[in-house]
Amino acid sequence: MNCETSSVEDQAATLPSLHRLVGRAKRKTSLSLTVSRLLPDGTDVILDLEPSGPVIAPGELFGAKGPLTVEIGPGGGEFLLAMAAANPGRNFLAVEYKRIRLEKIARRIVRAGLTNVRVVWADAREFVERFLPPASIDGFVVNFPDPWSKRRHRRRRLLQGPFLAQVARVLVRGGTLTVGTDVIDYARQVMGALESSGEWENVHGRAVLVDRIEDQVTTLFESRFRKQGVSVHFLRYRKH
Repeated sequence: MNCETSSVEDQAATLPSLHRLVGRAKRKTSLSLTVSRLLPDGTDVILDLEPSGPVIAPGELFGAKGPLTVEIGPGGGEFLLAMAAANPGRNFLAVEYKRIRLEKIARRIVRAGLTNVRVVWADAREFVERFLPPASIDGFVVNFPDPWSKRRHRRRRLLQGPFLAQVARVLVRGGTLTVGTDVIDYARQVMGALESSGEWENVHGRAVLVDRIEDQVTTLFESRFRKQGVSVHFLRYRKH
């Protein structure tokens, strides 16, 4: 079935009626039944999870085998889709907390006809901790996460010890974590946590930040910050 030509009503008839957010908020809201989410071969680009569901097998989400990168917080999906198009031999799974963003990304995946991308509506902390098995992911990318700049809010930052330990758990040996931010304090905090854990190695040298990652496309925020003259900071660590 070609999603671009079939009616949204036809698609909705083939889909489950309820898709709850998996996350700490447990919002009782649903994805739109009319969102375009099926590829021409009928593949659903949105991964549905039940809050009490089992651990998933990430390698079985895609028709073609290949290394799997998880992007946390894909925003509008520009980086995700560009990376997927440029790396057809690699699979990508994006974790998005906001429903409107997730539906927009799903439509863009279908429109682009990309078969190596999936998205899941979930809280990143709970998804990584509860639904990913050990040594199942080849890479994580987190571009410009919310910096929670006020000192009293910094405990809310995603990239801290407990979450980074879960990322290390699900990464394969040699897997990488790549982080981009315009907030130098956040970059140094993440780098400090990774350096002190003993599980990671900075691919650019101990405690080194860089201003770009050569094998990644430019993100929307990165481009915007550069035009404004704002410094951006990237770090990439490899799991021992």
